[in-house]
Amino acid sequence: MIGSKLMAMTLGALILFTPVFASAQSDEDKAIEALDKAMGKAKQSAAPEKQGPGSPANHDASASGKTAEDFIASGRANYAARNYDQAIADLTKAIEMKPDSAVAYKFRGNAWSGKGNRDQAIADLTKAIQIKPDYRAAYNNTGNIWLESGDFDQAIANYTKAIEVNPGHPFAYAKRAFAWKEKGELAKAKADAEKARQLDPSINVPAF
Repeated sequence: MIGSKLMAMTLGALILFTPVFASAQSDEDKAIEALDKAMGKAKQSAAPEKQGPGSPANHDASASGKTAEDFIASGRANYAARNYDQAIADLTKAIEMKPDSAVAYKFRGNAWSGKGNRDQAIADLTKAIQIKPDYRAAYNNTGNIWLESGDFDQAIANYTKAIEVNPGHPFAYAKRAFAWKEKGELAKAKADAEKARQLDPSINVPAF
């Protein structure tokens, strides 16, 4: 009962104080990670105080004492610093400890993409989407990889999924506009560019 109340209070605080997302990626992931941590703390508060090394509350702790969330945080920091190999190593540890972490798969996919390994990147981003079917940022990032690879149909398909998840976010409209333009579908490109600009007047869209 105490754990349920604590979780409700923590989630309420997250809803009140989570900032408006400024990008299609990092802020969303921070909110998801914060939510995971809040739920984990609430569950731990409801458990008995005395826990053995093999107890469920400690199943996600490595020999070094680091949790999956610790490795995710380290992986994200290394990804941001473009230390892609270390990011992949950290996020792989996180996945071993928490195989249902969509965030870990998503950021490892980003790191693989940073190394130029498209196939591994797509595989990890696809796994992130399988775990969390409404993971807009994973659809966006998958779309980015296909757009950069010149597969505009795949890019459009992924940006469309991102829009279905959140019709009010400008990023996918703007990127889909670039894909439509590359395909020569100028009317569709202009419509998406206009929609993106309606949602965010400062967003980058194709020139016509």
